[in-house]
Amino acid sequence: MQKTNEQLVAELTQGDRSAYTIIYNQLFYKIFHFALALVNRQEAEDICADLFTKLWERRAEFDTVNNIESFLMVSVRHACLNYLRGAKRHFEIERDLQKTSEKVVSLERSIEIRSLWKDLIIKKIALLPSQCQRIFRYAYIDGLTNAEIAQLLNISEKTVSNQKIRGVQLLKEIANINLLLIAALLSFLHKL
Repeated sequence: MQKTNEQLVAELTQGDRSAYTIIYNQLFYKIFHFALALVNRQEAEDICADLFTKLWERRAEFDTVNNIESFLMVSVRHACLNYLRGAKRHFEIERDLQKTSEKVVSLERSIEIRSLWKDLIIKKIALLPSQCQRIFRYAYIDGLTNAEIAQLLNISEKTVSNQKIRGVQLLKEIANINLLLIAALLSFLHKL
């Protein structure tokens, strides 16, 4: 003799596992395929297993199969959406980490290149005559103005200007590079 839905629910609320199995067999396929439409197979299986476990734990709260089915349908929908939100957040976090990692690598390369250029320029500046070298360091490494350098060295601003011009010309000869590159390197060095 086949049991009615009311009998099954009454037995379920009393903890009858056979009634639970019958209800499980009636509803699992529908709940599983709903989940499968939203998430991958493994996640759908996991979600359905969790929901039917919750059904067993909360069995005393239900009085009809329709209530059970509604509970399962609403719960599966929420569980799938929560999974998808979590997966999206995980993807966004991974994407942000990748972008940050790329920025760090780029920054490290930039710092390394700046360091190499700075070392090269400082080596070339060290080959300049002492007065020219000192003015060059004050101007392009320390960032002092011509007036500040002139006051510090007790010389005229015109002398500072001439020494800077002479330094660029000498660096051009020493390094065998063009004037535009020298200007770019000096500007770059000043930013370090």
